[in-house]
Amino acid sequence: MQLKEINYKKSIQNVCLFFALLISFWIPQYKFVLSMFISFWLLFSILQTNFKLRLLENYSKKKIIFFLIQICFFLLIIFGYFYSKDKEYAAEIIVKKLSFLIFPVLFIFSGKQFSDKKNLFLKLFVLGNIVASVICIVHAIYQSVDYNEGSLFFNSINEDENNYFRYSLLSVFHHPAYFSMYIVFSIAVLFYLKSNDVLFNTNKKKVLFYLIVGFFLVMVYFLSSRAGIFTAFILIVWKILLYVKKHKRLLIKLFSVVIIIAGIIVLSQNSRIIRTYYDVKNTFIKGKEYESYPARLVLWESAVKVTEENFWLGTGTGDAQEKLSEIIKKGNFKNDEISFLNAHNQFLETFMSSGLIGFLILLMIVLYSFYYAVKAKNELFILFLILIVINLIFESMLNTIAGIVFLCYFLNYFIFVHSVPVKK
Repeated sequence: MQLKEINYKKSIQNVCLFFALLISFWIPQYKFVLSMFISFWLLFSILQTNFKLRLLENYSKKKIIFFLIQICFFLLIIFGYFYSKDKEYAAEIIVKKLSFLIFPVLFIFSGKQFSDKKNLFLKLFVLGNIVASVICIVHAIYQSVDYNEGSLFFNSINEDENNYFRYSLLSVFHHPAYFSMYIVFSIAVLFYLKSNDVLFNTNKKKVLFYLIVGFFLVMVYFLSSRAGIFTAFILIVWKILLYVKKHKRLLIKLFSVVIIIAGIIVLSQNSRIIRTYYDVKNTFIKGKEYESYPARLVLWESAVKVTEENFWLGTGTGDAQEKLSEIIKKGNFKNDEISFLNAHNQFLETFMSSGLIGFLILLMIVLYSFYYAVKAKNELFILFLILIVINLIFESMLNTIAGIVFLCYFLNYFIFVHSVPVKK
């Protein structure tokens, strides 16, 4: 009877691991299926029982603090429901942000059990991005070939607006900013696996490593997310500098400089980078009179005004977008047609809806994660956090499933799984 009970618990534990790994693979794919996988993991985690023992396995003061900060953030979002005017929209936001409750709970009860498979989480995420990228390319080829006239050449390859190999037309599953974020993190993971795993331990496998990295860099370039291109460039330059520091030969240094210069030249040819350069230049010259005054500046300036009017408690969970739209329409902006957009900055977004307390808790999550990563000397975790912070500044990450799940899943993975010593 006791053996059957052990086998039952082991089977349930394996099912939990299966769904946790499946989520890692599926994050770059069709996002709406994720809720089903998360629900199954939660269900089997409850069936696993032994809650006290599982909690004690993962217990440490630092981990409990991180767990409680996330729970407080979610409770504040619920609190914002009660003084929101738009209760229906507030309820939708609460459901969307359940990841701040579910993932901390799931990982704090499972982290130790998953520790010996910690690199498998990363490998499956990279594989998921490869699959998603290939699907995007196949879709772009299919859409670009003119079958009506029997033509086999791409009919829109040089047109930005109708080019299926660019930006949102290329990214089938997610907004290009989020898909680029996934791919850049995958590149960081590949460098980590190359140094800390046997995955790329032969010459043939090293060639495969560089082919995959090159493929991902091409994808980031054509996705044309400025945050994605910027973070990818920082990551590659960082890795090149580390390599140069390790190998002090003059030829390697010169070759590294050539690669960096070549990268800058290639980036300077990207149409969105060129457009951004001229927009920034003309904004400094003409200010708000510039007809293409950057949308993000309009959104950020308007968001700051909303925070000034709702400094302590915020607008409430469901009313931030409405208040932001009102400010934009009242402002002296030439492009007030963007009033339907969110703040495109998560720190401002949180400040608007949850006030100073919400902003401070979000900041605490970020800073405490950095503290934990630096103390653990976990380079991959640090790179992940740098990537996250850059995207928090330029996107309202927590307004979308693509951003929330990625952030909460991997934050808790790094704290409760990746930082745990592997069983021997």
